[in-house]
Amino acid sequence: MSGKVEAFVRPYRPGDEVELIALIRESDVREIAAASMRTPGEAVPLAILHSERTWSGYLGGRLAFIGGVTAPVALSGFRKPWLLGTTAIDRHPAAFMRHCRRWMPYVRSEFPRLENHVDARAGKTVKWLRALGFVIHPAEPYGLCQRPFHRFTMDSRHVRANGPDRAPGGRDLGHGPDAAGPGAG
Repeated sequence: MSGKVEAFVRPYRPGDEVELIALIRESDVREIAAASMRTPGEAVPLAILHSERTWSGYLGGRLAFIGGVTAPVALSGFRKPWLLGTTAIDRHPAAFMRHCRRWMPYVRSEFPRLENHVDARAGKTVKWLRALGFVIHPAEPYGLCQRPFHRFTMDSRHVRANGPDRAPGGRDLGHGPDAAGPGAG
């Protein structure tokens, strides 16, 4: 696809998950099932509920993902980043990667210690995480199905790109689902 694809992120709004669940990528369906034995309809609301911050991302005017970061895990200080995508990511992979690379300094400045797991079968996702700067650890059994998953980590406490509550371009993101943000109307 030629031309520049519009990409933006805004705080999650209740109802965004309906579109995500309808258009979720098959690799995300498999990962959810392997980790938790849940359907997207069960897992997505739980992920949103347990997140300290949640965003909805758009590519070409269509919902491309919902992602978030959980509260700190126990005493480690690590937070769990997560992202579940729609087929819009597959239609615009270069635009998705460009936008993620611009977005990561903001995420790292707000959440410097990140850790989660990714299904080892999701090769494109593993490559994407590595390109964003995550360390990918060897696959080990994980989740309720004990399938191979890679733990991925990022510890960037030294990074302060845009400051708190600022996205690329210095736009205010606010806090929570009712806060105005980039592209919010």
